[in-house]
Amino acid sequence: MKLIKREKMNKRFLKNIVLVLTFYSCQKSEWNTKTLQALLTDIDRHSYFLSIRVEGKNITNRYVISNLDLYRYFKYKQGFNPKQYEDYMRSVLVNDQALLVDDTSLKNFQFVRIVEKCSVADENPIDILNKNFHKVLSNYVIKEGITQAEVNCLIDALFRKKVISVTDDESGYLLIPEWQFTHK
Repeated sequence: MKLIKREKMNKRFLKNIVLVLTFYSCQKSEWNTKTLQALLTDIDRHSYFLSIRVEGKNITNRYVISNLDLYRYFKYKQGFNPKQYEDYMRSVLVNDQALLVDDTSLKNFQFVRIVEKCSVADENPIDILNKNFHKVLSNYVIKEGITQAEVNCLIDALFRKKVISVTDDESGYLLIPEWQFTHK
């Protein structure tokens, strides 16, 4: 009996070690090439979310927006094709630049302002996932009972740590794909 308990404890310990090691890359300030590529080339209906600084009339705020909606904004405003958009946004994200967006476009293109200081903003990705997500197959799925404002804060906090998220097309739940933690 003690042997079975010890094996379970060892498995749990090893799982936590793996989780810590996989999230180590999220602590870096640089974007992983594969993650950035996946983020910026996904312009489908359920694309990944970005959290970006937007400058407006004498104020700068953070906004959450899907990659598809941001691509549509640049296609409409600048005439960008997908490659031009990808190159431009890669530079914006790598250099942590703010976008200049007028108030009308903020409303018309689904920019969602982060309205409050996120309680998880300073937490590491492991703690954010443990508190707010559960593991299902190859994704981390948001737990039930989290408000949309809190979801937006989670998207923002994780994105700042170079972790991308997407809404599942069937369930509508926020997902964190595990693949982004398993490659270099």
